[in-house]
Amino acid sequence: MKPLFTYLSLSILLILLTQCKSKDPEPILVVVENTAVQPSQNPTIVPMVAIPTPPTRIGLNFPLDWDKITTMPAPPSRVPIPLPWSDQATRMFSEDIRYDFKKEDGWELIYNRFSDTVLVSGGDYFILYNKYRGILRYYMYQAYSVENIADNDMITHTLSQNGSYAASSSLLNFADQQIVDVLSNSSEVSTLEPRPIAKDAWYAFEYEMAYDPNSYQQNFNSMSLSWSFVSMQLDMFSMNGTTYPKVPFSIRQTGVKIGPWTTTSVSGVSQIVLNGTRDANAAYTVLDNQSKGVISEIVNGNSIHDLKSGILSSTNAPGNPASLFTWDAELICRVKPSMALLTSRLLSPPGIDNSQTLGGSPFYNAAMGVFNLDKRPVVIYKKIENKHLYSLNVPSVRYLFNPAVTKLADIQDITQEVIAQSATEPGMTTIAKLYKGQSLEANQPLSVVGVRVSFVVAPKNGSAKVKIVKTFKADISEI
Repeated sequence: MKPLFTYLSLSILLILLTQCKSKDPEPILVVVENTAVQPSQNPTIVPMVAIPTPPTRIGLNFPLDWDKITTMPAPPSRVPIPLPWSDQATRMFSEDIRYDFKKEDGWELIYNRFSDTVLVSGGDYFILYNKYRGILRYYMYQAYSVENIADNDMITHTLSQNGSYAASSSLLNFADQQIVDVLSNSSEVSTLEPRPIAKDAWYAFEYEMAYDPNSYQQNFNSMSLSWSFVSMQLDMFSMNGTTYPKVPFSIRQTGVKIGPWTTTSVSGVSQIVLNGTRDANAAYTVLDNQSKGVISEIVNGNSIHDLKSGILSSTNAPGNPASLFTWDAELICRVKPSMALLTSRLLSPPGIDNSQTLGGSPFYNAAMGVFNLDKRPVVIYKKIENKHLYSLNVPSVRYLFNPAVTKLADIQDITQEVIAQSATEPGMTTIAKLYKGQSLEANQPLSVVGVRVSFVVAPKNGSAKVKIVKTFKADISEI
């Protein structure tokens, strides 16, 4: 029996080896990226009628020459408070945005609760808005004792929309969504930041607004904003399977709110939020080598590479406008369930009818946001023999530029391209290679990530230009 068993074993092994040799190897994905733009394929810019700025009622809101004064306004009974960017201030925000506050670079005053005559209850904050970049920034001064939460080293802040129009507004889409879907509006956005709690310290928080052309038809009852700030303590942070003692960057995840009565963790593909060179240097301690090199190119203005969402300054030198961009990362971050609500503000946004708004209304009352698209762009797909062809339907990319911006700045160098990855890559991975171009030709099917658009905002007053990059979810049209 033994020789027969040996014979059968050898026969089976021979058959298996023969089958393995005859099996064709897996084909290698080959993609041809066509970046050329036909002269006739100009961007489609939808004409926007300039609507008069809606009326506003200042109320409990105080003027502030923030880029001329040396200390914050305060009544005689209060010790003067240094400006957030002064050498005397304790700062708990990115050094990349320290000197980015100048009026000439597009910053406008929205709210200010510092006064030299009265001590306002619930004060100690002011809010600026940048009309060339669509950024809303909240400066908060923490004046109260923090002894009972002295170990807290994280802050989460959430901006939410309220009112009957909230679900219809695209205002928070750019801030919350890495790949923007114009058919799905975000009602809130939440960011977890590595900011220790400290007394007599300045904090700064910001979000990018999307242009909503229908905001002019709203009032405080139909459209308002609430901004909440919660102090907490880190429990665990890991990236790509390695655990680290602290978080070196801000974290955001689409559709996730971190705070009391919600979630205490972020996991999976998230976005790290960076403002420029200093933020990038801090993030390098945990980033992979490929990401380090690409991010370095981005912050130095040499290329946008695989960037999906960002506002890029022409230079990140001190005193110049800061950048703001997000980068995909595979993260796990947990905070301890004990949290302390620092403050929560109910705000009336610029761009609505604030004539009857009670309390304080914004000084600057034009609609926020630089632009938006009025529909999903379309990518055309067709298969010819063994070729898979993807091309951008250029007229389908329909830009809505805010008239409040275009009257003060020129829109230049509009580019638009299809972004795709291998269809075998599992979802939105952080390591998937991206293919980009006006058209893509591949020997295997691709998964379309979206349509990336970018352009330069060039202020007519000669101040620094900025480049805006945004990726939108696309419809696929098969022919």
